[in-house]
Amino acid sequence: MSKKKKLDVIDFLTDLRHKDSIISTYLTARNPLLSNVANFAKAKTLSVSDKLSLLVAKFSFEEVQRVKDCVVESRVEDPVLLSEGLSADLDLCSALLNILHPIPAQQDSSSCSTSSSSSTNVSNSNIISTLFAPPVSYCIHCDKHLTRHHPITRVKYFTLRGLQWAKKVTLRCRSCKTVYNWNEYGSDATYWQLYEGKRRPSIEANDSVFFSRELFDFQCCLANHSWVSFSGFTESFNDAFDLSKKSGTGLTAKQVSSAFLIGEVENELRDLCQLDMFKLKKRDADIDKVLEAIENQRLLNTYEHPNCHKNCHAKGCGRVFVADGIWKLSFPHCMFKLQNEVCGIPVPSLPNVCTKSPAYGKAFCPEHCALAEKESIPTVLRAFLQYCVEKKVDAVTAVAATSQVPAAPSFIQEGPVSAPSDDVIGVPCAATEVGTPAPDLVVNEDAPDAPVDNETLGRVEDVLVNLPSSTSSVGSVIEAQGVSTFLRQHSSNISSIMAACIEEKPSSCKKDTGCKKRLQKWARGHLFIVRAGGHIEFWRSLYKSESPSQVFLILLSWLDVHLKSIPATEWSNLAVVYDNMCHLDNMIVARSPLPLPAPWSHMWYDLKKCVDRLHIRNHTDAHCKVKYHPKDHLEDTDNTMICEQTFVWLSRYKKIVCAMPKHRHLFYIHRMVKRRNKYTAKCYEQGDDPILPVVKSVNTT
Repeated sequence: MSKKKKLDVIDFLTDLRHKDSIISTYLTARNPLLSNVANFAKAKTLSVSDKLSLLVAKFSFEEVQRVKDCVVESRVEDPVLLSEGLSADLDLCSALLNILHPIPAQQDSSSCSTSSSSSTNVSNSNIISTLFAPPVSYCIHCDKHLTRHHPITRVKYFTLRGLQWAKKVTLRCRSCKTVYNWNEYGSDATYWQLYEGKRRPSIEANDSVFFSRELFDFQCCLANHSWVSFSGFTESFNDAFDLSKKSGTGLTAKQVSSAFLIGEVENELRDLCQLDMFKLKKRDADIDKVLEAIENQRLLNTYEHPNCHKNCHAKGCGRVFVADGIWKLSFPHCMFKLQNEVCGIPVPSLPNVCTKSPAYGKAFCPEHCALAEKESIPTVLRAFLQYCVEKKVDAVTAVAATSQVPAAPSFIQEGPVSAPSDDVIGVPCAATEVGTPAPDLVVNEDAPDAPVDNETLGRVEDVLVNLPSSTSSVGSVIEAQGVSTFLRQHSSNISSIMAACIEEKPSSCKKDTGCKKRLQKWARGHLFIVRAGGHIEFWRSLYKSESPSQVFLILLSWLDVHLKSIPATEWSNLAVVYDNMCHLDNMIVARSPLPLPAPWSHMWYDLKKCVDRLHIRNHTDAHCKVKYHPKDHLEDTDNTMICEQTFVWLSRYKKIVCAMPKHRHLFYIHRMVKRRNKYTAKCYEQGDDPILPVVKSVNTT
């Protein structure tokens, strides 16, 4: 065993004196530096770590960390603004800006009305660690220094850790009057646009509520994978963090909805490289105009699938496209009749309806409300339906008076409406001349599939047919379905194509096309085209019913885009799967090449066409089972059930999107489809199969 070394007292004392000397020298050098923070922050002889250490020695680690995080996140360059927003020491803010920013911060006290040079101690419950400010200090247009537009306000900041309190500041250029908010800049006189570069780390839901980007993404993922509604997410969040809406600290469904809309609109605009929002947004209410412009862009394109994984391709992706209609997702539209025309040429065989959203509580869109009011026809939904009943009752009463036979009463029940009211409203009609009470018009808002008798429907249709016609094509079915571009390219052949959209000898197979009788006009759902691997390729809205002529024209408009990148010699390798293919392909126009220039005349004729494996068993026509059986056209590994599987996922949004007006309904589905496609591609890249629900029955529409 080795002997312990004896302590050398002289060496120990010498070393101790040396260390004391070093500490004394450090303290002597530190004190003048701490007395003037701005000097050492600019000193080139000190490293960043040394500078931060000196700041910690004077202001504490927690305070330095709080201000540092805010500087990094908000990118504020004005120390006075930063100091006032965080109630922090001005010297600390100036020092951190000099340390963290390569360009020295501009200390112009004129940018703020007041300044604070001393640190303000606040209680832990009111500590502000986040300042929401524009990412610029100088005007993007005229390069003038920005000044404060409003006093600094206190806002709620919802994150994955719950509720935090933050400060918000808005800047303004006094020269060109441009206002700079957290995520956008502009003015009501011009238009608003997004900042270039990366997305801001938080989303401004409204003037007093912000969402962290992580919380926003989490909410979108819950909606995409778990079908969590805005109200469901609200209740879950408040319950998890013990927040209360009554106390003013809780989250509300309206705030979640607003954050989703603003965040997803920004994501979509950046994907489209339209940071100027199509120059349409001048005020907050113009967001619906932006949604309409986004929808117009969607109608011109398909969902790209550039990198197909081998596992995705093995299921038939790129070769097999499955089409089907989902009826559970619908929205109300204007009740006005609107003819379909392209270049002055009528387009028959399509629903003659206006697809615009009705004004709030009205039967018609704003444009057609004006036309109806000129004819002294009420436009409020219940008043209009009451008008239709009373007009018919008057006509029946006149006939009864001449024939001495009393008019028979009847009962009217209606499906969904969008007018603001309680659950069930009874509207009394006028009494007949012989004293028999006229029927009550009962409008049940909570019964989207409530039956409507033919007599009631006829009364409404009689009034609609006699309304003055509208010459505008905006809002027509061909515009709403995105087929107008295809029809304009082949306007000389429209008449021959649409006239042949009939079956000369109808197939004996019975297929329900979903022609639901309703008083208020609702879309019939959407037609989806899904690749066999699970990628959603294309979708369009359906009106009145899933008629073969409507489906055929939608498929042609999709093929017109999709086949441009595929040689005509390879068209015969593609297969279109549709559950009503026997009626669709049996139309006169589909049994021979189209009256179009080559090779587009064979864009439908050359394709393989069949029925999916789930629905072929329900077809009764023997010829159908021979000609359109999937075993004769597809490989055994091709997934023809993909559309039904997708609809099991998609149909669960019914309670969410059916309460939305048209453009918000379409935008919500569009963003969910994009996220679903991204998830599908991610699963294949990671070697996993996307989770698809099991189809337990054919009743998925």
